[in-house]
Amino acid sequence: MTMLQLAISIRLIFRQRMVDAALAKEHDAARSKDLVTDLYNRPYYMTELERMIGDASKGKNDQAMILIEPDNFRHVLDTIGLGNMDLLLGDLASLMRQYLKEDDIAGRLGDHTFGILLNTRSTDDIRQLVNTLRKAFEEHIFEIGTQSINLTISVGGTLIGEKNANTHSIINHASKALRTAQEEGGNRTQVYDPAAEDKADKEQNRYWLKLLQDALANDSFVLFYQPIISLHGT
Repeated sequence: MTMLQLAISIRLIFRQRMVDAALAKEHDAARSKDLVTDLYNRPYYMTELERMIGDASKGKNDQAMILIEPDNFRHVLDTIGLGNMDLLLGDLASLMRQYLKEDDIAGRLGDHTFGILLNTRSTDDIRQLVNTLRKAFEEHIFEIGTQSINLTISVGGTLIGEKNANTHSIINHASKALRTAQEEGGNRTQVYDPAAEDKADKEQNRYWLKLLQDALANDSFVLFYQPIISLHGT
């Protein structure tokens, strides 16, 4: 084999490996996507959630899990027809993606349930985003077949930090926030802050401490007692 033939052979092998690697990458990407919406599927989404939980347990903040569902979805399907459901879901996903950053992870978690994992966003940014999404859907007109429809969404979520760095707590808090938004009439947002409970407990402790200090300073204690009487005969 001449040097030229060897060089060509090496180049062909190298190119083939590059093609194989690219195909493998495309295959992995396809396996992680939902075919209807082109969002990530539930298994991939849950894997990324576990990764974020691991980061949170090490002290990382500014993360959140968000759940989104269109309000009165069954009524919407009655309006557009079941055969147009995939078209609607695809349009919902496209509108949602317009407001996300590159490192945010959006997935389809159920029949008409979407989830977003937010990375490196402050609490204020997270709350602003969910309200922006709610308003965007409220104002958008969806063209489905020959019909033009409006719909609203309910958004629920939870911040992710060290205090709730486990899968069960995060999913439970996000789901509860979504149900609260829906039960209040829909077209609402609700974001749970695990640190808020600590803030409330500390505020309550300060309140009772102040009452005790004022009572001691002003001799405001009153002693109540109740005689103890035996109920058994002597």
